[in-house]
Amino acid sequence: MNTPPATIRFFGDDILALHELEPNETYVPLAHCCEVLGLAVAPVEQAVLNHTLLSDHSRVLPVDVDGQIERMLCLRTDLLPIWLAGVPLAAVRAEIREHLRAH
Repeated sequence: MNTPPATIRFFGDDILALHELEPNETYVPLAHCCEVLGLAVAPVEQAVLNHTLLSDHSRVLPVDVDGQIERMLCLRTDLLPIWLAGVPLAAVRAEIREHLRAH
Protein backbone atom coordinates (compact mmCIF):
# COMPACT_ATOMS: atom_id res chain seq x y z
CA MET A 1 0.00 0.00 0.00
CA ASN A 2 1.36 3.42 -0.84
CA THR A 3 0.79 6.87 0.64
CA PRO A 4 -0.80 9.71 -1.30
CA PRO A 5 1.23 10.87 -4.30
CA ALA A 6 3.41 13.95 -4.24
CA THR A 7 5.32 15.72 -6.99
CA ILE A 8 9.01 16.27 -7.67
CA ARG A 9 10.71 18.74 -10.00
CA PHE A 10 12.14 17.09 -13.12
CA PHE A 11 13.83 19.46 -15.55
CA GLY A 12 11.49 22.29 -14.65
CA ASP A 13 8.29 20.24 -14.68
CA ASP A 14 6.38 18.75 -11.78
CA ILE A 15 5.94 15.00 -12.14
CA LEU A 16 4.07 12.57 -9.95
CA ALA A 17 6.04 10.82 -7.21
CA LEU A 18 4.72 7.76 -5.39
CA HIS A 19 5.91 6.96 -1.86
CA GLU A 20 5.96 3.30 -0.91
CA LEU A 21 5.87 1.91 2.64
CA GLU A 22 9.66 1.99 2.88
CA PRO A 23 10.37 5.68 3.63
CA ASN A 24 13.41 5.83 1.35
CA GLU A 25 11.52 4.48 -1.65
CA THR A 26 9.95 7.09 -3.86
CA TYR A 27 9.07 6.13 -7.42
CA VAL A 28 8.27 8.15 -10.54
CA PRO A 29 6.41 6.88 -13.59
CA LEU A 30 8.83 6.49 -16.48
CA ALA A 31 6.10 7.62 -18.87
CA HIS A 32 6.00 11.02 -17.16
CA CYS A 33 9.79 11.34 -17.33
CA CYS A 34 9.68 10.40 -21.01
CA GLU A 35 7.03 13.03 -21.65
CA VAL A 36 9.21 15.73 -20.08
CA LEU A 37 12.27 14.64 -22.06
CA GLY A 38 10.42 14.04 -25.33
CA LEU A 39 11.22 10.31 -25.46
CA ALA A 40 9.08 7.43 -26.69
CA VAL A 41 7.86 5.44 -23.68
CA ALA A 42 7.93 1.83 -24.95
CA PRO A 43 11.65 1.68 -25.85
CA VAL A 44 12.60 3.36 -22.58
CA GLU A 45 10.56 0.92 -20.52
CA GLN A 46 12.07 -2.02 -22.42
CA ALA A 47 15.60 -0.69 -21.81
CA VAL A 48 14.90 -0.32 -18.08
CA LEU A 49 13.51 -3.85 -17.90
CA ASN A 50 16.63 -5.16 -19.69
CA HIS A 51 19.01 -3.30 -17.33
CA THR A 52 20.07 -5.43 -14.36
CA LEU A 53 20.16 -2.68 -11.72
CA LEU A 54 17.24 -0.59 -12.98
CA SER A 55 14.93 -3.56 -13.47
CA ASP A 56 15.59 -4.71 -9.90
CA HIS A 57 14.44 -1.33 -8.61
CA SER A 58 11.49 -0.62 -10.88
CA ARG A 59 7.88 -1.48 -10.06
CA VAL A 60 4.55 -1.41 -11.82
CA LEU A 61 2.37 0.82 -9.65
CA PRO A 62 -1.16 2.22 -9.91
CA VAL A 63 -1.06 5.85 -11.03
CA ASP A 64 -4.00 8.26 -11.19
CA VAL A 65 -4.06 9.76 -14.68
CA ASP A 66 -6.87 12.29 -15.08
CA GLY A 67 -9.11 10.35 -12.70
CA GLN A 68 -8.33 6.95 -14.24
CA ILE A 69 -6.05 4.46 -12.50
CA GLU A 70 -3.37 3.12 -14.84
CA ARG A 71 -0.62 0.69 -13.96
CA MET A 72 2.70 2.20 -14.99
CA LEU A 73 6.33 1.16 -14.81
CA CYS A 74 7.96 3.35 -12.18
CA LEU A 75 11.59 3.82 -11.24
CA ARG A 76 13.02 4.70 -7.84
CA THR A 77 13.96 8.38 -7.85
CA ASP A 78 17.47 7.77 -6.55
CA LEU A 79 18.17 5.77 -9.73
CA LEU A 80 17.08 8.51 -12.15
CA PRO A 81 20.70 9.71 -12.61
CA ILE A 82 21.79 6.19 -13.62
CA TRP A 83 18.92 5.94 -16.09
CA LEU A 84 19.60 9.44 -17.47
CA ALA A 85 23.29 8.60 -17.98
CA GLY A 86 22.21 6.03 -20.56
CA VAL A 87 19.86 8.34 -22.46
CA PRO A 88 21.49 9.69 -25.65
CA LEU A 89 21.50 13.49 -25.59
CA ALA A 90 20.40 13.61 -29.22
CA ALA A 91 17.18 11.80 -28.27
CA VAL A 92 15.90 14.40 -25.77
CA ARG A 93 14.17 17.69 -26.47
CA ALA A 94 16.62 20.37 -27.58
CA GLU A 95 15.83 22.71 -24.68
CA ILE A 96 16.80 20.01 -22.16
CA ARG A 97 20.04 18.84 -23.79
CA GLU A 98 22.30 21.51 -22.29
CA HIS A 99 20.91 20.90 -18.82
CA LEU A 100 21.57 17.17 -19.16
CA ARG A 101 25.05 17.79 -20.53
CA ALA A 102 25.86 20.00 -17.52
CA HIS A 103 24.90 17.26 -15.10
